[in-house]
Amino acid sequence: MRLFIALGIPKRISEKLFEAEADLPTRGPRGVSYSDMHITLKFLGEVSEGGAVEWIKSRLSKIRFSRFVARVRGVGTFPQGNCPRVVWAGVEGAPLNALAKKVEGALSERFPTDGKAFSAHISLARADGRINVQSFLDKHRGEEFGEFEVGELLLIRSVLGPEGTKYSAIARFPAEE
Repeated sequence: MRLFIALGIPKRISEKLFEAEADLPTRGPRGVSYSDMHITLKFLGEVSEGGAVEWIKSRLSKIRFSRFVARVRGVGTFPQGNCPRVVWAGVEGAPLNALAKKVEGALSERFPTDGKAFSAHISLARADGRINVQSFLDKHRGEEFGEFEVGELLLIRSVLGPEGTKYSAIARFPAEE
């Protein structure tokens, strides 16, 4: 199974982000459906079913965090320049970075860090090649897409297919009350 740990995005914010996607060039980037938008905290990759998944669930169930507010604001690309691979919306909230570190630490025994610094974002589109998204960036750079309360971690399975990637939450880990 192809797995990652993420935070869900409320529909009202996903819909605003999806509306902004309409300003991207029609040729080149592949937009993300509003129902599939999320914040990835840790990508695990291919994991064998059974014991490994149960180990992940056990480790994630021990993470303690309080509810907090995350703010979705602005847009950008990875990498910057004329050949971006990902167009994203930014996510702010100091507790978000702390939660990502807790997830990283809880799973480091079997899923070592990749050495990249965590950058909270919501992917809006992916591209394979030279595209000009400057007008999109100029229009939405400081745009406020909204705030939402983070109340649970999700263990998500992604299945790659000819119609795109399908996501499904296979476990949920709530914040402490």
